[in-house]
Amino acid sequence: MIPEIFDIANGKVVVNENVLLIPELKAVHDEYKDPILALSFLHYKYDPKSPYCNTPEDDKEEIIMMDFPGDYTLEDEVMIKAIEKMESFMVSPTYRYYL
Repeated sequence: MIPEIFDIANGKVVVNENVLLIPELKAVHDEYKDPILALSFLHYKYDPKSPYCNTPEDDKEEIIMMDFPGDYTLEDEVMIKAIEKMESFMVSPTYRYYL
């Protein structure tokens, strides 16, 4: 299960405790001037309820980055580690059992 990373407060998107407590997401939060854009990329790429969930995998990263441009890249060390962490959340208990 992918952790929720955003809440709405006073009509604005804000990070929640998961971003501040999961070290790889906290690193993204601390790295960028506007971390909401980089965190939006992570959220929309990995959340199975994302509006991008039916986007072909080959196109998904590029489309999300176009919709949420920022000062982050997928080659940044903090983004690489955050992507690895988000992918680790996608492994279901059933999958782990079979491994």
